[in-house]
Amino acid sequence: MSFNEAVQYIYSLTNLEVSRDKRIPESGVDNVKKALGYLLVDFASVPTFHIAGTKGKGTVSTIVAYLISKKSREVGLFTSPHFLSITERISIFRNGEVFYITQEEFENIYLKVRRAKEELRVDLTTFDFLTVMAMVYFVSKKVDYVVLEVGLGGRLDSTNFCVPKVCGITLIDYDHTKVLGDTLEEIAYEKCGIIKSSVPVVSMYQKGSVREVISSVAMEKGSKLIFIDDVYKLKEVNVSRKGTFAKVENLVDGVIFDVSTNLVGEYFVWNILMAFEMIKEVIPIEYSFLVNVDLPIRGRFEVIKREPFVVFDVAHTPLSIEKSILTFIGLASTPRVLAISLLKDKEIDKISRVLFSFEKEFKEIYILKIDDPNDGSEVLKEKLSLLGIKTLVIDSVGQVPEVNTLFIGSFRSYGLVRGGLASL
Repeated sequence: MSFNEAVQYIYSLTNLEVSRDKRIPESGVDNVKKALGYLLVDFASVPTFHIAGTKGKGTVSTIVAYLISKKSREVGLFTSPHFLSITERISIFRNGEVFYITQEEFENIYLKVRRAKEELRVDLTTFDFLTVMAMVYFVSKKVDYVVLEVGLGGRLDSTNFCVPKVCGITLIDYDHTKVLGDTLEEIAYEKCGIIKSSVPVVSMYQKGSVREVISSVAMEKGSKLIFIDDVYKLKEVNVSRKGTFAKVENLVDGVIFDVSTNLVGEYFVWNILMAFEMIKEVIPIEYSFLVNVDLPIRGRFEVIKREPFVVFDVAHTPLSIEKSILTFIGLASTPRVLAISLLKDKEIDKISRVLFSFEKEFKEIYILKIDDPNDGSEVLKEKLSLLGIKTLVIDSVGQVPEVNTLFIGSFRSYGLVRGGLASL
């Protein structure tokens, strides 16, 4: 059994990342627990951080793992989806460095999980299977902590087998509405499904109605709830092409401290503060850990070229796209262009209106077509055309002029962008 054959089998299972209109199976969490039990994985013995949300959950998850690892701890991190290789989803942080599961380790654990699936005769989706693999790996490596990023929603997500030390809810926005609900309140309720009885919850700042949903669920569960904007205030922020610096005030104790990171954008300061507050609920950590947060992470307003200024950002919700564009405009002079790739299940109507509001900031807007059955390039082109925006659908980054460029959208376009720019 080769690595590629293992990956092919995992993708042959029900894959909610591809079959995007399918409902999340009600039995998923129970089946994950059964497989872990069969494999004698003592997952309850490993302190766990569990993070749901729409925007920033992968970043916050990674920051939690990074910061704890800087305290000489080993931290298992399970995130999704991946940019270039499926092995990116399962990693261990040591002293601020990330180490992905090797292909050989992946193959060995795959065989164990497949055997468990077949012996138990349970249905595991692609994400269920990978979740079990991640926990088998982390427990075998005797990590000190585990950080689990929710894949889709929360209540029925494969990762919801755990009883964590703390839960996190990042910014809620419109996404996966066919599965999670049409309103922000419905989406928030599904995300809040990870909240467990008496387990503390840390939330990003939220819109009023979303805040009410989170507060209601936390109260029902008897869980301590912290909204990050009730604790911290940004007094000064400086965003440059090299990273972000902020002076922050703790509104509770009055302490003023610095946050600095290689990540580009004010919203990353909030992500760092949320991760910090989650960690504080579990272990002591000092403000000094928030200086020089140099995160090894791909695709989050990642500067690919300095001159011309070229950025890739995996923003694919209305709010995240707006924030990404605002950050880029603040750093890149004209002429500048935008290249966007989206899957057709995204909130294309709302995203189109966001793009309409920024049309005059870009010389051209390109729609990058991706090799995926759910590619939404033609749908987006039609929506933008109705708003009077002329666009060009392209299938190669070589068709984009060499000027300041923001690539935004799907995870699936990352390899196309990186590979295309490298060949120019």
